[in-house]
Amino acid sequence: MSPHIIKRYENRKLYDTEARKYVSLPELAELVRKGETIQVLDNVSGDDLTNATLTQIILDEGKKGNSLIPTDLLHDLVRRGASVLEEGVTQIRTNMDTLLNTSLHQLNAWLPTPKEKTELEELRTHLRQLEETVAKLVSQADLPATDFQKKSSNS
Repeated sequence: MSPHIIKRYENRKLYDTEARKYVSLPELAELVRKGETIQVLDNVSGDDLTNATLTQIILDEGKKGNSLIPTDLLHDLVRRGASVLEEGVTQIRTNMDTLLNTSLHQLNAWLPTPKEKTELEELRTHLRQLEETVAKLVSQADLPATDFQKKSSNS
């Protein structure tokens, strides 16, 4: 999916090329919250201003008292730079991959394999045939009906 292109003009106005209208930072924040990926480009130079714009959105949210980033993380970002975020994202991905693989392994252990499904069906077929044979033998021998015979004739 291609990013939503936003052009930034010298007067700092932001123009949404898809919606063909000027937008504010809160409107861009709402686009991102809805799952859109934006790319902010300087109208004259073509420089990518996406990072600076997203950082400005986060800063504005913080000024309003809606801090999007915990204070400890902000301290780490200032101290160590972007590597903190990369490490965090890598750790989250690793943990999610481990959780997913563990869950899939457990799920596969509970589900019968195709071979087990075939064997189970064969056993059911043999059991039905055996029940029918026993019922015929019992009826031919003119023996009193048993619970087993009653059950098999009802099925």
